[in-house]
Amino acid sequence: MTLDSATLDDAQARRLVRTGLIPALRTAGDDVGQAHALGLWLAVEPGKVSDRLQLSATLIRLGREEEAQALLAGLGQDHADDPAVAVAAIQLALRQGRIAEAAAIAEGFGQWREVPARAAQIGMTALLRSGQPQRALDLGNACTEEQSGALAASMAEAYLALDNPVMGARMAQRALAAGHDNAVLRVQLARAATAQFEYDRAIMHLTAAVEASPENVRALTSLGELMLIKRRPKAAHAYLLRALDLAPDLLHLRALYARALKDMRDYEGAALQFAEIIRREPGNVQYRRQAAAVFKLAGQPGEANALFARLVDERKQALPETFEIGLERLWDKLDTANIPKARLDWAWSLRDPALAIDRAEWERRARWGWLADRLIQDWLECSPERAEEAMYRLADLDTAPAMLEAANQQDGGLILASAHLGPLFAGPLALQLVGFRSKWLASTPSIDGMAYADALISTSDQTESQVVRMAMSALDSRISVAIAVDGAMTMAAPRIPFEGQEVTYSSFAARLAHRRRARSFFVAPLWQDGRLAFDLTELPRAEAGEPLDPPFLDRWRIAWFATLRHLLAGAPENLRLSGGIWRHIRPAQAA
Repeated sequence: MTLDSATLDDAQARRLVRTGLIPALRTAGDDVGQAHALGLWLAVEPGKVSDRLQLSATLIRLGREEEAQALLAGLGQDHADDPAVAVAAIQLALRQGRIAEAAAIAEGFGQWREVPARAAQIGMTALLRSGQPQRALDLGNACTEEQSGALAASMAEAYLALDNPVMGARMAQRALAAGHDNAVLRVQLARAATAQFEYDRAIMHLTAAVEASPENVRALTSLGELMLIKRRPKAAHAYLLRALDLAPDLLHLRALYARALKDMRDYEGAALQFAEIIRREPGNVQYRRQAAAVFKLAGQPGEANALFARLVDERKQALPETFEIGLERLWDKLDTANIPKARLDWAWSLRDPALAIDRAEWERRARWGWLADRLIQDWLECSPERAEEAMYRLADLDTAPAMLEAANQQDGGLILASAHLGPLFAGPLALQLVGFRSKWLASTPSIDGMAYADALISTSDQTESQVVRMAMSALDSRISVAIAVDGAMTMAAPRIPFEGQEVTYSSFAARLAHRRRARSFFVAPLWQDGRLAFDLTELPRAEAGEPLDPPFLDRWRIAWFATLRHLLAGAPENLRLSGGIWRHIRPAQAA
């Protein structure tokens, strides 16, 4: 017998369809038959809300999402305070990428007398995805039922989004203690541990998450990234490959996988991955710079140069007519300086009170310095033939080169120990223009034609052993070597405590100074009255017979950080606020 609307004219037939046929179709997994029968029955019977929700769920499984959306929209108008209806509508909206609509539904939960745990958790998901962590947290706190593991995980995620890993971890631990262990909770605990640099604890939680949910892409990716930080590239490779098989379209994941291949010295494999990344997202500047470096390591300098040349050509189109005009226009672009608030807050806490400047003006000048550093980089990389236009406009180098040159004539050579402060990209070329010979370690790929290519020792397209050999060779030739002590050649770069944070710090410069008994200076390019100058502070020199570790390394490190602390207290335009010490700055922890 064919089921049609005429069949349902009889009341007994309608009863049989609802109590017998529809349940049987559901048990058999016949979604097509179930949707047909439910649709016909609801056309002649008012049914319950649960019947219409069952039909919408069936339509979604069949890929008939537009019909399901229309059905749920009608239910939402008639039953706006029904949690089950709201949950179904939010889930479909999230599935279709209608994040704002899903969040709008969740915002209405605040008018309910009671908020069940399931509705609170789904509503929090929508609010978190729409970038409203505080509203998500408020909704979680309004829940009138006992917390579920899923809800606790969402609350932990909200605390983390609000830069409060302590409360995030506390919330997740509470759920675990109540027996709500699951992969989502473990991932949140790992995020909280990672935010506090407790990597071993984070790995423990992520391992448990992967054991509980072997296809959890987030857990696999995070675990792989931590293995890279712990200098375990083979383990990272295994986790990241599993994640990539599950989510091949995640470019961040693919970039991490390429990094694992690079750390395993499979440069050709890493180059293939970056080629795919660039094919999928050709406009990403950071990926293209990384790709150029990997291409060089893979023995493909032509591809590296061509890729970098295209990137330079595109950036060149945005350069102003003159460098002077570019500097002036920066004041109108301060809102484009995308600086994490935690960095600004930390730097503000380190300022010298004698500056007598309010937070608003201090931040304006800090943002200008951030933008100026990038303008200099773009100018030097994209218009090397006009590099002198910028440098002679900026440079005030009457005394610094002469002092450095005198130091460089002594046995052992000269080491310039810098940090990520001031207009960093101006340093190499400024000294080069006044005839001071130096080599600078930097993560920039060494591409032919760059204004400072001859002075660059690239840490991104050379191996660590090659970098060491090139630095030693430069000193042997009485060419000074400049090293950003707070830089990082790998994700596993060591960190040490500094002013309530953990910052990257490499002892390479100090070890080199001890080995060669070389003189070393903390060198910082700084803005002074709109011009570029260099701040020079001599660092400890190894005494005859002085052991390396701990005496000399401790003396040198303490002196370097004392100078850094002094410079951080100075003019805000010299903070730079990116790279090096700034990379891992976290918000102050709320209790």
